Amino acid sequence: LLEANAARNAARLPASVRVSVEAVRWEDAGATRRLLERHGPFRLVVGGDLLYRPPTVQPLLGVLDAVCGAETHVLLAASLQHSPETMRLFAEAARGRGFEGRILP
Repeated sequence: LLEANAARNAARLPASVRVSVEAVRWEDAGATRRLLERHGPFRLVVGGDLLYRPPTVQPLLGVLDAVCGAETHVLLAASLQHSPETMRLFAEAARGRGFEGRILP
């Protein structure tokens, strides 16, 4: 489903834009490194429904640290209603690692 959605949306983008979809196991540093070698550096990282419990915060930030550079934009969609505590922990930890964030309506 994700690949089909990405392909459908990629057809609307300029030919110079490359879109790829990859599943990433956050705790597998080797897989993250191979992802970066195959597809990096990344200009945009998109994720959704990633932050339901506090134990997900540090592994997700570890992947973002690995794949993001100074020019990378990260867009994460999450519901504040599902786990406000997890969102607060993520925002604090992300700022502590140098990420700049905003909550959008």
